[in-house]
Parts: sequence; C-alpha cells; structure tokens
Amino acid sequence: MTAVAVGLFEQAYPTQWTSTPTGTTALVVEVYAAGLFLLVVGVALALRARRSALDVIEGDVEQLPDAVVDEDHGGATGGTDV
Repeated sequence: MTAVAVGLFEQAYPTQWTSTPTGTTALVVEVYAAGLFLLVVGVALALRARRSALDVIEGDVEQLPDAVVDEDHGGATGGTDV
C-alpha cells in the first residue's frame, strides 16, 4: 500500500514544472483526497472488524457456565513435600 501511495505521489509531480502547474496541482489535491478517503475507510473497517470480534468473544464468555470453585481444597498443607 505504501508503494502505491509513493507511486501515485511521484506521478502527481512532473519532472519539470511548467509556468502554470494548475492542472498538476489539482491532480495532487485529488490524489491526497483519495488517499485520505482510503485511510479513513481502512480505519473504519478495522474498527468494525475489531468490534465484531470482541462481540463474538464476549458472547462466548457469557455462555460459559459459572466456574465451580472447590473451597474444601485450599492447596498444599504444611506437612507435605512440594
């Protein structure tokens, strides 16, 4: 993606400037606008995917049965070798 952005940036600027580079300037603005739009869309899609993944995980956790804690067994006693 970076290579595409660099390529578009290099194509937007000519090797030699003319006296009135308004057409090139307009192209540069369009390229930047398109890049910014793609960046915003990419971030929005990433956030949406992350939110969907977290919703799935939370749904799985809520469906798990409550953990049973054995309160009678408190661990190793003082008389045992560990």
